[in-house]
Amino acid sequence: MILLYNAGLYLLLIGIYALLNEADIYIGFLWVIDLGVGLIFFIFMLHFLPFLNQSSNFNLTTRTILVYTILLLSVAFYFFFYLLTLILILV
Repeated sequence: MILLYNAGLYLLLIGIYALLNEADIYIGFLWVIDLGVGLIFFIFMLHFLPFLNQSSNFNLTTRTILVYTILLLSVAFYFFFYLLTLILILV
C-alpha cells in the first residue's frame, strides 16, 4: 500500500509542477483518466484484501519523520520562491 501512496504523491507533485508550467488542459485530462483508473483499482483492492482482519502497525522512526519533514519543507520552499518570483515579476 505504501507504493500506491507514494505513486499518488508523485503524480500529484508532477501534476502541480506541470500546472505551474502552463500544461493545464493536458494535465487535467490525464488527471481525470488517472483518478478514474486509480479509483477502480483501489475498489478492486479493497474488495479482495481483508483489511478488517489485519492489525494496524505504524512504525514511524525518527528517520522517516525527518525525511518527510525535509520533503515537505523543500516542496513548501519551492512554491514559496515560485510565488515570490511571480509577485516580483508582476510588480
